[in-house]
Amino acid sequence: MRNLKRALSLVMAMAMLIGMMTIGASAVSASDFTDADEIVNTEAVSVLTTLNVINGKEDGSYFDPTGIVTRAEMAKMITVALHGGEEPVLGTKTNPSYSDIKGHWAESYIEYCTSVGIISGRGNGKFDPAATVTVAEAAKMLLTALGYDAAVFGLTGSDWQVNTDVQANNAKLYEGLPASVTTSDALTRDNAAQMLYNTLDAYIMEKTFDKVLSNGEISYSYKLSETKTMMSEKFGVVKVEGVVTENEFTEGSALKGKTTMTVTNGDVGSTKGEQSVFANGTQTFAVTSGADVVGKSVTLYVKPAKNTNAASKATVVGSAIINSNNTVYTTAKALVDNSSKSNDITKTLKAEGLKFDNSNDVTLYTNYADSTLSNPATSNLASLLNTKGVEAQYIDNNGDGIVDVVVKVIKAFGKVTVYSDAKDGSLSISKLGKYGADGLTSGAGLSTTDANEDVYDFANLGVAKNDYVFYYEVNGGMCYVEAAKSVTEDITATKGDSIYAGDTEYGTSDLASTTDLSAETGAQATLVSAVTLGEEAVLYLDAANSVVYVTDAETSSSYLMVTATALSIYKDSVTARVVFEDGTTGEIEVNKLDTTTVNNSTNASNVQGLLDNQKIGPNTTAKVYSYTKTSDNTYNLTTETTVVGTQDAVDITKGNPTVVSGQITANNATKFILGDEDGYSAYTGINNVSSKEDTSVFAVVGTNKVAKVLFAYGGTGAENADNYMYVLNKTPYVTSDGKNDVYTYTVIRNGEVTTIEGTSASVFSAAGLNKVTLKGDKANSASTSGALIVASGKATTAGDGVLAINNGTGYFYDENTVFILITGGGKDDVNTSASVDSIITEGGAQDTISILVDEDNTTTAQYVFIERG
Repeated sequence: MRNLKRALSLVMAMAMLIGMMTIGASAVSASDFTDADEIVNTEAVSVLTTLNVINGKEDGSYFDPTGIVTRAEMAKMITVALHGGEEPVLGTKTNPSYSDIKGHWAESYIEYCTSVGIISGRGNGKFDPAATVTVAEAAKMLLTALGYDAAVFGLTGSDWQVNTDVQANNAKLYEGLPASVTTSDALTRDNAAQMLYNTLDAYIMEKTFDKVLSNGEISYSYKLSETKTMMSEKFGVVKVEGVVTENEFTEGSALKGKTTMTVTNGDVGSTKGEQSVFANGTQTFAVTSGADVVGKSVTLYVKPAKNTNAASKATVVGSAIINSNNTVYTTAKALVDNSSKSNDITKTLKAEGLKFDNSNDVTLYTNYADSTLSNPATSNLASLLNTKGVEAQYIDNNGDGIVDVVVKVIKAFGKVTVYSDAKDGSLSISKLGKYGADGLTSGAGLSTTDANEDVYDFANLGVAKNDYVFYYEVNGGMCYVEAAKSVTEDITATKGDSIYAGDTEYGTSDLASTTDLSAETGAQATLVSAVTLGEEAVLYLDAANSVVYVTDAETSSSYLMVTATALSIYKDSVTARVVFEDGTTGEIEVNKLDTTTVNNSTNASNVQGLLDNQKIGPNTTAKVYSYTKTSDNTYNLTTETTVVGTQDAVDITKGNPTVVSGQITANNATKFILGDEDGYSAYTGINNVSSKEDTSVFAVVGTNKVAKVLFAYGGTGAENADNYMYVLNKTPYVTSDGKNDVYTYTVIRNGEVTTIEGTSASVFSAAGLNKVTLKGDKANSASTSGALIVASGKATTAGDGVLAINNGTGYFYDENTVFILITGGGKDDVNTSASVDSIITEGGAQDTISILVDEDNTTTAQYVFIERG
């Protein structure tokens, strides 16, 4: 009942804001409110929302549950509750009962509560509607709403608070309030909600005629009802208690949207005590319930159908509420039958106030398939033990300290190999642990092409292909899938069968395979053999934080290739010259290659031989390696599956994603490392890479054969306009970056005036149009001749689509040709918006023109540089 403490705070808020019960956006449970994550007592809010006692604001949201309740707000709450959640039709008096309520938003509610004796004024003719209410004052109002006569039960006079507290405690109106609260405290909306819910669940005080006194007055007697509560009388709802035995988890689609329970408080035909509508024994109600209620005592609030007491026809208000009389011990640790062990099941349960008793059969649910075990304390105790990683609940559902139900969930572990949400949904999971989806060691993984039907909440699983998951099939046939929890740890020590990450110890789960715990290092039957000391590992954990599976820690996909190798003087270590993915080179010491650690001369010789055979160059056996660095700055290399193109025959073309047809494509995330014996340059993206012809390539590819990283060795620069620049001045502008000189040249590139850094002060031998060889993004060398520089000389013709120079050479131009006028050696001396009409072809002042063509059209000018002055 404590769960309801936030519920009515919304009613109070609405009363304060608009003076009437606001009907929200048809909310039927706590989860329908926009701020549902702030609601603690979700079950209670769901019940009261369904009863229409509370509603959200007009936008469906909840309201401040910590504000202090006013007298006016209490009047409205009680009025609505007494009318079964309906907004009553009320009027006001011509002469109000109190001088300070005329026109107040709560005037009609205050008059109603006054007329039925629930509230009274301050004694000075005023009601004081804005004044706050204490816990005791609220209790007095609620008691009178239940039928307690204020005068008869001493709720007035100097001792009113003491008497109120006595009666409120007897009626359990204070149940669930925080221990720190006193009845003199101001009543928060949270606590008001709790008290009102307690009132709905409380028995009413019945008033009956007794006799006529000698003075003519009528005497009444008062008796607490044994059957009627405010909820049953005002809302037509009865409280049904029982133990859930079956639902969708245990029976699948046969009980979808239904819950079967053994009713325990039914007393059909009785005139007192228990509810008298639904008989004790098996009853099936139309309400969805989850795995969390199986085997537990719950409460349902049920509105019986008209003309029948059939449970299947009744309306359940809210959902099943787990009762406080359940004692549940939950564990995923191993429990054994050995009194000398700390995890002995008898000792463990005793510490929780539980035990098995042979006089009480136990219902065992294994992945929600049930069986009944007699003699649970002796002959069948072995079936009730637990193994590490299995999630078990030992449940006493009637408060006698004896275990009635045991629920075990055995989860399989695997890797998603197929995931598609197209059409009916497809999901396949490969088995990597001990168990299959059916909870049996002989079981298989999961494969379905109707995942929307076969997998619970498939659309919202939040998993993808290659994810590691736990999965299990319940007795009803539905499969449940969840992402596996993992931690990345630096493995610092081992001891026996355990591994350590600092002070944290990890053992092996009983959900793990007995033959292979690792995806990375081949079949490893033990946890210790599945990890490497001093290295990071990803540990996939069960609910007991024991290890089910191990993978190598993910790195940031750092790659290199080897250019040369050498053994140490003692032949027990290996050094390698390498080129990294950023184009830099360096020398490293190799600690491990794949599974071979360089810890003796034999291993060193083997590793050196492999690396030397797989170094970059026109070499069909060359390999790309991913790497990690150890704490002592040595390198662990992992040989990647390397796609090798035809040696000295691959063209890399800027902007063209196809590198090797059917084998290697590139995108704007692909890392390119292009080089030869003179050095290496790095680029990111196919639109940024420098074109290369007749080169050898070595790539690591991923999805759709897109290269993550591509190393290229040898070849020549491809002919395209991007390799050509018009240099305005061969002498660079020299600055320093603090370590080295920086050489900056002003050039015209791709029709724009820009700058480019050079590798030296003598990259260009002459100003004018040059073919440039790049090293990275720097100009390394240049030549004034090139395949695309087709003409340079005095212009003799410029018009009608034709250009000619004084040596008789002629070329076409068209609407795409760019004309650039250059009148000096500075960037301000360039006009990139010139036209063919800018060219002077006659007289002694003829312009010199240099023509650059496109590699795909060598007869039409792409750029025309007009040199004047």
